[in-house]
Amino acid sequence: MKQKDPVQATPEQKNQYNKILMGMQTAAGVPVRSIKGHAYNRAVERGATPEEIAEALAQPEVTLPKYEKKGKLPTFKTGDVKVAFDPDTGQIRTIMKGEEE
Repeated sequence: MKQKDPVQATPEQKNQYNKILMGMQTAAGVPVRSIKGHAYNRAVERGATPEEIAEALAQPEVTLPKYEKKGKLPTFKTGDVKVAFDPDTGQIRTIMKGEEE
């Protein structure tokens, strides 16, 4: 059975992220088309603001590979914020903040 994320983003929090992130152009040359529910939850849980996420997506200091079941996804990093982004679908998959490699 799939476990739920320990923190659930509220509809208001999701709207705050959507206002800034949806449709923005990323460093991958692909706009953000969707945000996975897990990514909202992780952003709220880890204290990553929509502005920090937008900065990492648009102007990453580093682009790291992230491995998932479907293959390699780029992870954009700025400061202590990392955003796993699927350029094939335009989906933000997860958000990390303050975590070591």
